[in-house]
Amino acid sequence: MMFASIIGAGLGLGVLAAAAGTVAIWLVWLLARRWRSNGPQGSANGFPVIRIALALLLITLPAGCAWVMKPQPQPASLRLVQAVEIELATPADRADLIAILRDHAARNGLHLDDVSQNWVELGRGEIATSPAKKSIYIGVWRTTSDRDFLVGVDDGGHLSRAWITFHQGEFPSQAANLRRELLADIRRRWPEARDLPVTASGGLPLDRDLVLRGRAYTIRPGRVSAYAPTPR
Repeated sequence: MMFASIIGAGLGLGVLAAAAGTVAIWLVWLLARRWRSNGPQGSANGFPVIRIALALLLITLPAGCAWVMKPQPQPASLRLVQAVEIELATPADRADLIAILRDHAARNGLHLDDVSQNWVELGRGEIATSPAKKSIYIGVWRTTSDRDFLVGVDDGGHLSRAWITFHQGEFPSQAANLRRELLADIRRRWPEARDLPVTASGGLPLDRDLVLRGRAYTIRPGRVSAYAPTPR
């Protein structure tokens, strides 16, 4: 569904660009005819609208799709600064996590958005290791309009092992205070919580590229280079 929406947006952008290009070419063509006729009597008769529009569509439709699908740089506020994994083995584990998140969100005037059930429905039929197969998906935002993402919970691709992510936020000092207090409560409830490695780009490695050493994950030796900073 999301992919179809992206493609639809790209095609719409392509059609708009083709229409604008056709109008621009028509105006230039019309001005040229009037200039050649040395007067205002030049008309639009004879302008190949359909052929020009189709020719432009052949260029703008692929270009529009490529534009909407190209990776966009993330704002600094979304940069990941820390992440932990906890086991949600029982309904009580899940309930406790949600209660802790709701408590911190309420105390800090934040907005908690739990769309777990939506993802459960979307993931029906997906294999267990698919990122689309989730049992929990929660976000904590600074505003009710879902601006300034601060904390995420996601077990997509690693069911029942929830990854709790902490982001830099638009106000890093406030986000850091929330992270410190929230992590303290999480570690009290889940003393076996495992640290996840944050990559140089501010993201997380794929689950299959991780190996557990004690209470922290590291990237498998053969995959470290895949997460190295890209030379500029």
